[in-house]
Amino acid sequence: MNIWNHIKNTLFNSKTHLSQNSDFPDYLNSNTPYKNYFILILICAILLIGTRVIRESSDNGITVKVPPGSEAKIEQNRREYSEQNTVTKILIAKLIYILAWIAIPLIIAGIRFGFLKILGDKNGNFSDLLKLTLSTTIPILLLTGFVSVTYDLLPIFPWNRNVNSFLIQVGVSFVSFLIGFLWEGRLCLYAFKNFYGQNSGRAVLTWLSPGMIFLNLLSLTIILRSWLS
Repeated sequence: MNIWNHIKNTLFNSKTHLSQNSDFPDYLNSNTPYKNYFILILICAILLIGTRVIRESSDNGITVKVPPGSEAKIEQNRREYSEQNTVTKILIAKLIYILAWIAIPLIIAGIRFGFLKILGDKNGNFSDLLKLTLSTTIPILLLTGFVSVTYDLLPIFPWNRNVNSFLIQVGVSFVSFLIGFLWEGRLCLYAFKNFYGQNSGRAVLTWLSPGMIFLNLLSLTIILRSWLS
C-alpha cells in the first residue's frame, strides 16, 4: 500500500479501511507505517521550509511609524537581523518540527496503551498501537501543517497586518485544529472498535485519554504555581 492510497483511504474511507476485513491488518504487520509516516512529515517539512523562505524573501511593503529619534537604533537592528543566517534558523526550526511529530505519536500511543491495559483490553501490543496512531494522527498533522503554511503566506497577501488579519489567523488555527481533532477521533473510534473489540464508550475514553492526561497535568501545574507564588 503506497502512501497516497493509505492517506486517501484513511481520511475518506476509514470505516472500511480501518477494519479486519481490509488489507490494513497486513499493513500493521509490516514496517510500512513507519516509512510512510516519515515520508509524510518530511514532505510537510519541505513544504514549510519553502513557504517560510518565500515569506522571508518577500517585501510586504508595510509602512511602520517610529518614534522620533529611534531611526538609528531601528536601522542597526535591521542590519543585524539581515546578517543573521536565516536559512539555518529555518532548517533548525523544521528539524524541531520533524522531531516533535515523531515524539507526539509515541507519547499518544504510550498513554493509550496504558489506558487499554487499565481497561483490561489485552489484545494488541504497543508496536501495533503505535502504527495505528501514525495513521489516526494524519488529519491533525495535515491540518496543522496547513495552518503553518497560512501563517507563512498570509503576510505576503495584500492584507493589512491589523487586528482583523490576526483574528482570521487565530480563527483558522482553531477551526483547523478542531476539525483535525474530531477527524482523528472518528478514525480512532473505528480502529479501536474493530481491532480491540471496544464498545463506543471505551473507544471514546481511549481516544480522549491523552487529552485528559494533558488537562490534568496542566491543571496541576497551574495549582502548584498558584501555591508557590
